[in-house]
Amino acid sequence: NLVSDGILWFIHADTLPPKSGAVLLLEAVNAGGDLGCFRFEFNSERLILKVNSFMTRFNFLGVRGGDQGIFMRCMAFKELNGFDEKYVIMEEYDLLERASQAGLAFRLLTASMLVSARKYDHNSYFKVNWANLKAFKAYKRGEAPEAIAKAYHEMLHHPTDSRNNSDERSSSVTSGKD
Repeated sequence: NLVSDGILWFIHADTLPPKSGAVLLLEAVNAGGDLGCFRFEFNSERLILKVNSFMTRFNFLGVRGGDQGIFMRCMAFKELNGFDEKYVIMEEYDLLERASQAGLAFRLLTASMLVSARKYDHNSYFKVNWANLKAFKAYKRGEAPEAIAKAYHEMLHHPTDSRNNSDERSSSVTSGKD
């Protein structure tokens, strides 16, 4: 018995859903869930990253995030007026908080999304987690999303930064050359 109003599934570009992910989220929604997400694991054997993965089995906002393949009934998304466009970062936290306040039924699935560890490969574990914590706390304090995004980006080395700086095509775009 499929849900008649449809389901939205938000998947980050650097994540892969579990093979049975679509079936699992349909089952969760058909069982009464309005929204939910999966656990995650990194594509790395580093023990310290397994700690982060382990934490995604607990249902509290501080360990939620877009890497977990958030899914939602279309009607629930519409009821919440979708993503608040002012959030250029932390948009999933805002959406999840509003869903909770609206009393929507959340399901945390036991299957895992596979997340790229690339950010951790280019930064230390502690630096990434510190940046994540600072961004989360700034969000909870109600700081401007643009300021949070700027601070987050400045705290971390991003894998594409060096490519963009050395790629002739991107330097002509940023410098205004033809």
